[in-house]
Amino acid sequence: MDRKLEEIILSVFRTAPSEPCVWWHGVWWSRGALRELAEDCQANLLSGGFVSGNRLALLLPNCPLFWALCVAVWSIGGTVVPLNPRLEFSTLLRNLILADVFGAVIYKEQENKVALLEDRGIPCVVAPLAGVQPS
Repeated sequence: MDRKLEEIILSVFRTAPSEPCVWWHGVWWSRGALRELAEDCQANLLSGGFVSGNRLALLLPNCPLFWALCVAVWSIGGTVVPLNPRLEFSTLLRNLILADVFGAVIYKEQENKVALLEDRGIPCVVAPLAGVQPS
């Protein structure tokens, strides 16, 4: 098989874009909506300096943004580092350092970690779970 996973996913998103794809907080997200979110995430990552070979830590629950970021990162040629945002901070920090991440995306309930991570040289953004992450 010569096609990459993100190419297959985006191809499915493009066919029947109005078809339901992800159930999130009582609402079906369509394939088209998830594709648009992934494209917006990819644009923000690129404008933020993310390049092929970089790693992005996702400290997010299972949500539309998580899946959109996975597709966006893979499309750029990067690697997703999914981590449990509820890990003890020392364990989380050790994993982030070992993974040599470009940055981390977290959600509002975890925003107390932003300063702690940035103090250790790990850029971090707080993003809405159903929206586009900041660049």
